[in-house]
Amino acid sequence: MSPELLPMYLLVDSAGDGADPAKQASVDAFVRGFVDLLKTDPDLASRVRLTAIGFSRAVRRLLNQAQPGHIEGVPMKVEGERCYAMAFEWVNRWMQEDRAEAESSGTACRPPLLLVLTDAAPIPGDDWEAAFNALVKANPTVVVRPVYHFNGQSWGSALRWPQDEEHGQVPEQLLDPVVAAEAIIRTHAATPPQAPRRPSPTPSPAPHPARQPAQQVAQQPAQQPVHQPTQQPVHQPTRQPAHQPVHQMVKQPEQQPVQQVVHRPVQQPVRPAPAWVGGFAPYSVGEPGAAALKVKPRPDPTEWDRRDTVLDGVYLHDDLDRRVLQLRAASVRGLSHRYNGTVRQDDYAFRCTEDRRHLVVVVSDGVSNSKLSHKAAAVVSRLGAELVALELARRSPARIEWAEIVTQLSDEIVRLGHKLVEPAPDGGELSVGEVAHHLAATALFGVIELRPVEPEVDAYFYAVGDSSAWVLRDGHVWQPMFEVKNGGEGAASSVTKALPLSRPPAPRGVTTTVKKGDVVVLMSDGIGDPLEDGSRTVGRFLAEAWREPPAPLQFAAQVDFARKTHDDDRTAVAVWAV
Repeated sequence: MSPELLPMYLLVDSAGDGADPAKQASVDAFVRGFVDLLKTDPDLASRVRLTAIGFSRAVRRLLNQAQPGHIEGVPMKVEGERCYAMAFEWVNRWMQEDRAEAESSGTACRPPLLLVLTDAAPIPGDDWEAAFNALVKANPTVVVRPVYHFNGQSWGSALRWPQDEEHGQVPEQLLDPVVAAEAIIRTHAATPPQAPRRPSPTPSPAPHPARQPAQQVAQQPAQQPVHQPTQQPVHQPTRQPAHQPVHQMVKQPEQQPVQQVVHRPVQQPVRPAPAWVGGFAPYSVGEPGAAALKVKPRPDPTEWDRRDTVLDGVYLHDDLDRRVLQLRAASVRGLSHRYNGTVRQDDYAFRCTEDRRHLVVVVSDGVSNSKLSHKAAAVVSRLGAELVALELARRSPARIEWAEIVTQLSDEIVRLGHKLVEPAPDGGELSVGEVAHHLAATALFGVIELRPVEPEVDAYFYAVGDSSAWVLRDGHVWQPMFEVKNGGEGAASSVTKALPLSRPPAPRGVTTTVKKGDVVVLMSDGIGDPLEDGSRTVGRFLAEAWREPPAPLQFAAQVDFARKTHDDDRTAVAVWAV
């Protein structure tokens, strides 16, 4: 029978300073040495199916059940902070998927081996033990073995594993992690030799060659079973590999003509490559905070139809049906609302004018202390986009009557408040201020010309409240369209203007030009606050992520990045010139 395959998972701690050449070099050297080790043993190389995983704050599967002989390189990039819990959660998921696939295909596999290489203990709040115990429970045959630190210290000094007592520590002289890994692999892969099997004299259908041991495979004349003589038997010397004992040749029943038997090596079953690619790990920027690891989202039982996350990714065409803009949009519920089981209060909307000359974008952020603010945000975004589009049918963007639009939106929110909020104790109608106590939301409008960028187009913005508009210039400079909230200094204030208003504010319209390579982004303060003035960590992260339009799902995940103390709802609409 064919040897059992050995699923092997190499989990490498790739956290650290990406600018540190020593850490990057040590990671590269270990991974390269590990793969070279597997290639030196043909038997081992034919049996191992290697999954290589790098983990920091993100978890990346860089190889998926690969044969060592086919591996040319593994780009393990050092960056970010480590999260053991997330790494074990993804390894658990991938192990279960691989096991299910092997069982469905009838592939015989030994228990999987998980090798972990790291150089530091978990940060506070990393619930790694729960994730590890879940991995072992879901994959009861898994064998987990720690390898040494990059600095040569015992792995057990960083973490304690339930299986440490079973196998003890690696001998102190094995300071090279590749040597330590080799000792572990040899022990795990060792199996007693298979006894040779002889065919029975009783005629039986020949098994499929792919399922026969190497010693039993013989090329037969066309449609002639081994036990039957041919019309003209051919007596020729038997060719036999030098390494194969004589007694392992295929033996013919007595009194039958000896047929030509040619022994051919049989390739070991190769696990077919999956018919899919991809993977996912949440984004984080800097210190993610304990909430990013521990919060388990709950729905709002009073708002079952209010979605946790919404997103869009579309091309927009001009009046000649030319693709001129590409849009990504996402609104995600913040960690505080996920934890408390309350709805997402942000909203957005976009539409093209009927003549396809302009794109209208609206972002609205419901004021957090107003219980029904998500309904106000829906009014501002959806009705607001419609009202601006109607205005553009009558006048140019520079002449839009923003005060009139804000007044209409305020009136609509007040009317909705009279329907949803209990009347005042005296029976009179609620005032604008009383309605705003229950329904209040910011308003941010953007209007972008729908025509090819030759060399630039105009964009117009208007805002009530602290939602912000930006243009990412040349892929790395964030230019704010309005004054930056708090200038990035100190804690962001929660006090902001919002609709409904008893009187419209003074116009705050802004006009700018956008050229190819620029990105227009409208966002709620859930992103605007950690973005600060755009020159710091979050600004660099988003600039790199949004230089080109990401996939819609990826854009939503980037909007939902984890960062300590920033747990508000997040909404962003980004527009690229095609």
